[in-house]
Amino acid sequence: MKFIENGPDIPDDLLVARDEGRVLFFCGAGVSLAFAGLSDFLKLAGDVINDLGSLTGSPARRLHAAANTKLPSGEKPFVPVDRMFTLLDLEFDPQEVRDSVARVLKPQSNVELHGHKALIDLSRGSDGRPRLVTTNFDRLFEACNPALTSWGPDNLPVPERPADFEGIIHIHGRVDEDYDAMSEPVVLSSSEFGRAYLSDGWATHYIRRLMDRFKIVFVGYSADDPPVQYLLEALREEQSPVENIYAFQHGDEQHANEQWLQKGVVPVAFGDDYSNLWDTLMAWSERAADPDAWFQRTVLEASAGPSICSPIFRGRIAHLASTLVGMNKVIASDPPMPSTWLYVLDPQVRYLDPAPVKRRDPTSDEFDPFQHLGLDRDEAPPPVDPDDHFERRKVPSGAWTAFEPTPRDVKSATVKDVGSIFGESSPLPRTWRLMLFIVRRMDEAPTLWWAAGLRSAHPQLIQQLEHELRYRLRDSGSVLLPYWRYLITQWRRPPVEATQAAIEIAHRAASGWTASLVREAIELARPRVKVERMFRVAPPMTVDADPTEFMNLDVEYADLHQDFKFDDAHLPLAVSLWRSLLVEAEQLETDIGAWLSIDTTRPDDGERLGGGYGLTGPVVKFTHLVEALEAANPAAAAQEVQAWNGQDGLVFERLRIWAAGRPLLTTIDQAQALFAGMDDETFWSYRHERDLLFAIRDRWAELPDAGRRAIETRILRSPIPYLADHAPTEAEERAAVHRLNAIHWFTRQGIAFGFDVAKERARLLEAAPSWQERWADHTAQPQVGKVRSITTDTDPASILDVPVNKLLPIEVPEEGFRDFKEHDPFAGYALERPAHSVLALHSAMRRGVETAWHYWSTFLRTTAKQKTSARLDTVVVRLVGSLPSDEIAKLWYPLVEWLTERGPRFENGEGGEFDAIWDLVVAAAALHPSGYKQKPGRDWSFESLNSVIGRLVLALLELPLPDGSHAVPAAWLERLDKVLALPGDHARHALHLVAQRTPWFQFHEPAWTEDRVLAKAIVDGPDADAFWSGFARMVRVPPPDLVAQLKAPMLARVGRGGREESNLIGYLLSAWASEGPQQIVFDAELRDALVLGGDDVRRTMLRFVSDWAEDNDRWRALVMPFITKVWPKQRTLRRPQMSSALVRFASSVPQQFAAVMQAVMPGLVPLSIGHDLHLDCEVADLDVVGIAALVTALQRLLPSERGDWPYEGKRLVDAIVATGAAQGPELDELSRRAAERDF
Repeated sequence: MKFIENGPDIPDDLLVARDEGRVLFFCGAGVSLAFAGLSDFLKLAGDVINDLGSLTGSPARRLHAAANTKLPSGEKPFVPVDRMFTLLDLEFDPQEVRDSVARVLKPQSNVELHGHKALIDLSRGSDGRPRLVTTNFDRLFEACNPALTSWGPDNLPVPERPADFEGIIHIHGRVDEDYDAMSEPVVLSSSEFGRAYLSDGWATHYIRRLMDRFKIVFVGYSADDPPVQYLLEALREEQSPVENIYAFQHGDEQHANEQWLQKGVVPVAFGDDYSNLWDTLMAWSERAADPDAWFQRTVLEASAGPSICSPIFRGRIAHLASTLVGMNKVIASDPPMPSTWLYVLDPQVRYLDPAPVKRRDPTSDEFDPFQHLGLDRDEAPPPVDPDDHFERRKVPSGAWTAFEPTPRDVKSATVKDVGSIFGESSPLPRTWRLMLFIVRRMDEAPTLWWAAGLRSAHPQLIQQLEHELRYRLRDSGSVLLPYWRYLITQWRRPPVEATQAAIEIAHRAASGWTASLVREAIELARPRVKVERMFRVAPPMTVDADPTEFMNLDVEYADLHQDFKFDDAHLPLAVSLWRSLLVEAEQLETDIGAWLSIDTTRPDDGERLGGGYGLTGPVVKFTHLVEALEAANPAAAAQEVQAWNGQDGLVFERLRIWAAGRPLLTTIDQAQALFAGMDDETFWSYRHERDLLFAIRDRWAELPDAGRRAIETRILRSPIPYLADHAPTEAEERAAVHRLNAIHWFTRQGIAFGFDVAKERARLLEAAPSWQERWADHTAQPQVGKVRSITTDTDPASILDVPVNKLLPIEVPEEGFRDFKEHDPFAGYALERPAHSVLALHSAMRRGVETAWHYWSTFLRTTAKQKTSARLDTVVVRLVGSLPSDEIAKLWYPLVEWLTERGPRFENGEGGEFDAIWDLVVAAAALHPSGYKQKPGRDWSFESLNSVIGRLVLALLELPLPDGSHAVPAAWLERLDKVLALPGDHARHALHLVAQRTPWFQFHEPAWTEDRVLAKAIVDGPDADAFWSGFARMVRVPPPDLVAQLKAPMLARVGRGGREESNLIGYLLSAWASEGPQQIVFDAELRDALVLGGDDVRRTMLRFVSDWAEDNDRWRALVMPFITKVWPKQRTLRRPQMSSALVRFASSVPQQFAAVMQAVMPGLVPLSIGHDLHLDCEVADLDVVGIAALVTALQRLLPSERGDWPYEGKRLVDAIVATGAAQGPELDELSRRAAERDF
């Protein structure tokens, strides 16, 4: 948690431990330096040297001068200050040295003690008594309160005796009250530090006792200060674990980690401004002085909601939510904290994509969850690809969440919290408070929205929510309650993978169906209400938000991908169960207020429907079941149809229509009664149109004359209800259109009406004169059309006889895409008559045809690969050159393609066509810049090859060089200068392609290459990204001098990831492998890249070495130098992923396996399930020494718990045993552990 802007982020564990009185502050010289202005240890030595008058050039003075000399890096060298006091003890009487220390430490009378007072307040335990340790000799802590007990090294308080353990503990000694001398022996010189921490070790043992009871916090120390160095060294010597130690460190987090992590200390970085530290400590001390008041102020401010709070304040609430005490405060807050704080506690919400506040409102403001809900400790979300509309923000792996157990939660867990095979686990105490927070805010919209994002919930949370619904909220009338009920039902539903379950049922049914198995099969298709958040809508930020604005209710139907083939005996049961399922489905759709719609159940003749979306799917599946019953037992099928008469609603209305078209299911009298009894709204409704018309068509021949006449009269005369609200003239016209469409459709289906069709059509056309026969194509069509492909028809027959001066524009046929074809006759015309096409284009340009550019695009694309005359090409260039740049930008891709095919001819000619087109495209690109798109993993190669400037540059670079020349033609450089000067990504696309040929350009045109290309070879920025991406895609390793020139930025780029990184690593590795003066990259440089680059860099370098060593003797000889001289040995790299990679690398060179493993053995750490343990060779390929090395390695790599072994662990042990080449207790132990679990 942070107390102030830019302040240190204090770990939750440390905050909690301080509140519980389990923190002990160790205060160094920086504490007295900050406000009182006293000396730090180095300045103290200098002051004493001057006070005593040490000889000019004395060892003490020389050492002090060296300590104050800055290195070229700007850092000061590490010089042990305690050594200076040892030298002073040799030059002067040791007592005089200590008296001098006392004198120079004497503070001013009006010394500022704010920092000391803050630390005293922070040091108070739960009993209110202060206790802190200091290595400072001054008595400034005692000056804050003379009543404080002061302790020296001769009489240290006993940590195990809390009643006496309080006050200021001067572990290194202290001055007397008058600052005249030391009041007791002190720890000052090297020998005294050695006795205190190493030989006698009394200070180390004492601090170890403190560490067993407290968390230690270093304040006012650097990592190189003698007290820290001696203490940590002593702990290492006695092999005591260094834990529960924190240190406030000046600088950024990376610098702090470098200083402290390897020492086992947790650093807390506070930046470059020391006020960040002291302002934080003072704010912390205020909190420590009255925690209840601090909690009350915090929760009161939180009542306004998270959106208006700062990330730092939201971090404070996150801290509260991460502790049991804090959650108790949150639960008891008055006024209550709003439910929107749930969003802050959940990283899945904090990292949601920005979304509009109001749906379906293009003017709505956008809500960015990270901006309004993010914590100060959160990583900023990485940029997403703006061109990828499906990419979403990713939640960082370490993002804080309140909803997972913390180590403190787990540590305090009891047996009942863990659960057992007989029952579920109980929620941990803090988690239980979180549940209460949720339950008590059920009537707030944000709680519902947040809960809808959970796939499941703890059973006790569900029970508490149900209890609230049953009692407290029962009569509230809240519009949220139905959503909660559906959501709880959704959570209680057992998770079933329906498709897999259907496959299993089908497998069991192969042995015969049973009634229970049929019920199980139908149950899989049971509809369920699904509750979910609306997509692309911001979360509600008010408690009374309307749930219809942010929640979706939908009925979900399982798509089993499996048609069950029920036997004849069980078909009636299956049909009956499915009928009940349809009744339930329609009722659920009605309950949630859904708009009911069913697509057609009538396939085209000779086809079979496979299903459909939503409710259509189960209805279609039901018709298949009834069809199967119809085939097996027509009487039972007809009886089933009669059972539908008692069912109301859309589903069975549709099914009765469907059955009316099937003679085996309904008699003609029943079908006629259905047709005649249907009300006008149903008859003319679009929702049943296709199924009804097909049913009438299919039974028309059976219908008696009276039945036919009734339908004919209905088609010609019956009212169309939905038109009642229209104006009379409009209603008459629309009614005529409906009747004409129906008559035309029936006529095309072969229906012979009893009335005069021509006469009635003429009558209806008077009311609807605009009607056309093609309108009837939309009659009786499925609501969801088929998936079709669109083909292009380039047949020019329709325009061959049109004069060229009237050819363009070509009139678009009214059919459009209704025949599922794109009609482009000009493309075919251009292929057959290219010269006539140019004349037509010229005519169109003179007549000002607005779409002339479109026809130019068609011409250029179509004739690009066609051989045309030089004269015609020259005319084309001149005509295209007269187009404005805006129109050139519309056709520049086909123009560049056309140029590419004619490039060599244009280049060898004298007409300047190549330059003319080049300049046209460049001018258009200058007017239409391509802005930089910041997105992760940008593929510059793909973009450049598919960009217009990239293709233009390729058209140039693919030209053959003049005969006998290998140099870069001057004209090429002039052209490249133009594209490299373009704005934005246009220039970067050109740079990428030029960078791929850097060695060639540098060899022939070094000055131009240095200025135009290598100047972009920097570390950061979009230009650098484009350059390095191209440079890394060269077909061979660049020349040594080029690698030497670019080594520094290349090394700096390694570790950033990206598509080019692998090849850059290869270049550097090749440069390292050069011998003698030719070696460009040295061991230390490559090692630094491995240390700083990350696991991907390390794995890539191992892969290169192993691949090259496979078939190259020189690289095989470099394997051991690489491993022994280059491969890093830092403890931070001793991780399972690297252990796995090293074993695999060693196995890629079986003859050197033992030597490699011996070199890396100290860095191997245990693997576990999920880690790779793969060899690139067989165990039998190793020699005896190699197998012995593998056994030793497996002892380190395989965990003691057999169940945690990696997948390949047992196989490797068995393979070793099978070779018979290794024996001994180590292998026996591995074999025993491998046999413990064999499944």
